[in-house]
Amino acid sequence: MPCSYDGYVIGDGILFYLDTNELLFVGRAPTVNWIEFHGQTGGYKVDLIRDDRSPSHPRGNAVVRRHYRYQIQDLTLPKCLRRSMAVRYRT
Repeated sequence: MPCSYDGYVIGDGILFYLDTNELLFVGRAPTVNWIEFHGQTGGYKVDLIRDDRSPSHPRGNAVVRRHYRYQIQDLTLPKCLRRSMAVRYRT
């Protein structure tokens, strides 16, 4: 959870581990802006790639993203995953 120097919360988000030295932060724009600013100005040895949110109404235009995330909430999720992925899924 990014916080200011005074301890005030900037925002929250989810930090995903993708691979060694590769992380993905998902959160609202103000939080992403704060992380990006400090990554660029803080003297850190990092590469930042921004993947802005898709528009809610793309108006017929193609939406291209670097990463896609899906959230599924259902009581039958394990059964759904087994069927969709055709692999064994331990519950």
